Amino acid sequence: GIKLLVCRDTRVPFVTFRAVTLGGLLSETPGNNGIGKLLGKMILKGTQKRSAEQIAREIESVGGDIGADSGNNSFSLSMEVLKPDFDLGLDIFADVLMHPAFPEDALKREKSAQLAEIKAEQEQPMVIARNLLNQNIFGTHPYGMKANGSEATVSVIDRKKLQDFYQSIVFSQGLVIAVFGDIDPAVVKLKMEIALKGMPNGKGTVRNIPPSAPIDKLRDVSKKVDKAQAIVLFGFNGTDVKSPDRYALEVIEEASSDLASRFFIRIREKMGLAYFVGARQFLGLEPGSFVFYVGTDPKKVDAVKKEMLAEIKNLALKGLTPEEFKRAKAKLIGAQQLGNQSASTLAYKTALNELYGLGTDFEGKYADKINSLTLEEVNAVAAKYLNTDHFVNVVVSP
Repeated sequence: GIKLLVCRDTRVPFVTFRAVTLGGLLSETPGNNGIGKLLGKMILKGTQKRSAEQIAREIESVGGDIGADSGNNSFSLSMEVLKPDFDLGLDIFADVLMHPAFPEDALKREKSAQLAEIKAEQEQPMVIARNLLNQNIFGTHPYGMKANGSEATVSVIDRKKLQDFYQSIVFSQGLVIAVFGDIDPAVVKLKMEIALKGMPNGKGTVRNIPPSAPIDKLRDVSKKVDKAQAIVLFGFNGTDVKSPDRYALEVIEEASSDLASRFFIRIREKMGLAYFVGARQFLGLEPGSFVFYVGTDPKKVDAVKKEMLAEIKNLALKGLTPEEFKRAKAKLIGAQQLGNQSASTLAYKTALNELYGLGTDFEGKYADKINSLTLEEVNAVAAKYLNTDHFVNVVVSP
């Protein structure tokens, strides 16, 4: 039941492994929030036949690398090795994926480290602002939770809860594995079948998650922190990975974030109101958000809000200019094609695309999707999503 994606790339004697499965915040609950990030650390802390030290020593002795992470929608395990070390890499990769031991002493250490990260986040204005924004856009939806969880939720995670969570998201029918690099596809398939024999079946944890309510009015949220810089965010309802609107929003995001954007030139360069300014789209399996962000002097917050809102409103009413549109499309396509020159990047993106139901050929079609957009279509999407009567405004300041 495992989906195996193999791509031969002989430019360098290198192989990358990527395993992805549905997980992340969407699989967490208010009672175990942060467990995905903890799993990403603990899955590398030993297996039934290897200690954490053995895993690190074996992979690092051949110049390889291994890592794991949990995001908003998925959980991933990655490994990179040179071509001659394929067999060793596959053995370690399969061992970590299938037989994590979750030793108690390591769990205690990693929980302490994650609790320290949570505490440190309380000193970072941008993280504080982002968490406040997500809570107010998504409410009780999982996207409104914090990536690292809270002190209350992480403190009560024990070995059994971690094991149960792992089993609920890592199983054969839910896995997509990509192996890209200097390999023989037929050999990879054969060796993968042997290495992953015995991978447990499962159904996963299907939860009925009500969608977050759309923002129906202007919400002003503020928080005081003991820092010199102020952060101002403007958050709007966004879309999901399968929506055709995502491409137009990506163009708007790019046009609003580079050094030639109207926000950078007017707000930062001409008016001197910002240290940094830009936009970010969060795409999820469920509708995400579209956010404009500004870092500024606390004394300039009111001016920043006024000028940013004027520019956002202008963008919604009049759209991008032909010059902005052309530049943003070219930069998006160039960045995507440049990034996909890396076998590890392409493997990860292709695996996620297949996991999310976009298909393995999504990256190959991306440039056509962007190129086919018209200025009128992009500007219609700007008007649809950037309603300055319905958004969340977050200000974190001293």
